[in-house]
Amino acid sequence: MTKIKILLGIILIVVLFNFFKLFYYFFNLNSLDELLNSDTQAHFLIFVYALTIMIFFVAQIALSKGIWHIISQGYFNSKSIKSIRLSGILLLLFGIIMLIWRLYTVFYYSEYSNVLLPYNVVQAIENGYTIILGFGLITIASVLKNGLHIKSENELTI
Repeated sequence: MTKIKILLGIILIVVLFNFFKLFYYFFNLNSLDELLNSDTQAHFLIFVYALTIMIFFVAQIALSKGIWHIISQGYFNSKSIKSIRLSGILLLLFGIIMLIWRLYTVFYYSEYSNVLLPYNVVQAIENGYTIILGFGLITIASVLKNGLHIKSENELTI
């Protein structure tokens, strides 16, 4: 149980770090005003960025909530299963949206600048890891659900 408590602490630190990073991006960058006053594609960029940040935060909070339920109620409980499954679905959604966005920027901006091309390709590959993590969390939730089912059958037998 100690390792799970450490994992919960790490996830909460990452949530705080991402929260401060979001404030830095939105309040300390001068390019935000330029983006807001430019064409509609920049507005779409801000919308997609804000949407993905919200999805990622909710996924992290759902995962920490699921781990908290594991700590407080044991491994096999319905609350942790729902939270971990929701986190997996949201991370899967985040990874797919960001992968599509990165591939779009690779193809759209490749004619303007070759400097961003390797960066966006690497970011697209990294978003594949987020998709794998989402599938992994969904799989863990299904294993916990099967464990809960077996646990409830064993409690009925005794």
